Amino acid sequence: MNKHKILAIIMAGGIALTGIYVSFAEENDELSFDLKFGQRGTQITKLQDFLIEKGYLNTNSTGYFGRMTANAVARYQKENNLDSVGRVGPLTRKAMNKDMRTLKEFKKKGDDHSTQNSLDVDGVYSGTLPCASCSGIETTLELNKGTYTLVEKYLKSDTLVSTTTGSFTWKDKNVIQLTGIATGTRSVMYKVGENTITQLNMDGNMVTGETAPFYTLKKVVATGYFVEDKKWKMVELEGKPITGSVETYYIVLHSKEKRLETKAGCNQMGGMYTLDGYRFKTSGVFSTMMACENMNDEQAFSKVLELADNISYSETNLSFNKARMAPLARFELVK
Repeated sequence: MNKHKILAIIMAGGIALTGIYVSFAEENDELSFDLKFGQRGTQITKLQDFLIEKGYLNTNSTGYFGRMTANAVARYQKENNLDSVGRVGPLTRKAMNKDMRTLKEFKKKGDDHSTQNSLDVDGVYSGTLPCASCSGIETTLELNKGTYTLVEKYLKSDTLVSTTTGSFTWKDKNVIQLTGIATGTRSVMYKVGENTITQLNMDGNMVTGETAPFYTLKKVVATGYFVEDKKWKMVELEGKPITGSVETYYIVLHSKEKRLETKAGCNQMGGMYTLDGYRFKTSGVFSTMMACENMNDEQAFSKVLELADNISYSETNLSFNKARMAPLARFELVK
């Protein structure tokens, strides 16, 4: 066999082996090459489907790598400690392929986190949703065994938009619908993703446009995530503004011992509490017995702690309530 034939066989074998390698890579990895702005194709569609499922992209897959896809990639990179460049290079592709394999395994085991078969939909979701007439609405949505509590508050405002409770139903395999909200007043449908929930428009479709990425709420660690182990300053008691200092008007809920520490004047107050979602109850409330000039606030707040059976909260505000009455006492986070 001459040198030319040997070389041809080696080259053919190399091409065949290369083909086998590429085929193997495509079979095991959804994203088989780097992706960037301006590209089109099935690889882009797979990328977009992944970003949508993870809550980074709030639009339908188009197969085109445009600005919204680039922004979604950048957010994924930032949250996964990757260089936020908005394109999919080797390191980002490796991380995404790993996440895609994890999602696929969940689906194979019947534990898909984005369907109604999953118990993980229960929990607290938080974020700031866009607002046409303000800078945003702090939103907390708690889902618990078919029921929900929705708390909304305008940013930079002391006015609580609403605290709404009710039940939710599955409209589709990964879309829930809240009940108890007047038809046409706001969107009541949310798409459930893995540790995310995305508010849909009034027609039940994904929101499009520049604000689309901001309609996703992310699951927080636990129900008491926002309120426990933080210092809150009292700003209102029984509808009256409180102007005292944070040293004399505050509350702290200590999660480890389920112990409350508070003041509403000069005496130190304390006791135990239980917190189950938004349901709140105290027991064994006590106070030191120093003689103070004005003990009206202490007496009033002691009564509030006895009466309160639920709380409302956002990232910066906390209210103690009785049923659906006006807040008995309101606090702001001490930063």
